[in-house]
Amino acid sequence: MPYACWCMDVEESASIRQNNLSEHLSYIEQNLDRVLAAGPLTDEQGTRVGSLFIYDTDDEAEARQLLNSDPYALAHVWHSHTLLKFSAAAGTWCGGLSWRKS
Repeated sequence: MPYACWCMDVEESASIRQNNLSEHLSYIEQNLDRVLAAGPLTDEQGTRVGSLFIYDTDDEAEARQLLNSDPYALAHVWHSHTLLKFSAAAGTWCGGLSWRKS
């Protein structure tokens, strides 16, 4: 079962994000086989306020390692994060409705 992680940015994170964007994107590319989905979280004004990751691993330690090794984590872009097991039950990404599969 994958792990989902949402991370909330420190205040005034825009410059930290920008200064580490290239390394962050390279890191995502290098670990793409372990990432089901990833992207920024934005508020109503379109300001980036955090990040969301869904890691393709059943191992919590591996999910934490993926998160903690991200250049954004190393640069302290995020002030907090929540990591939980995630079960994709419905949607086009997981092939429809899990409860209707035979």
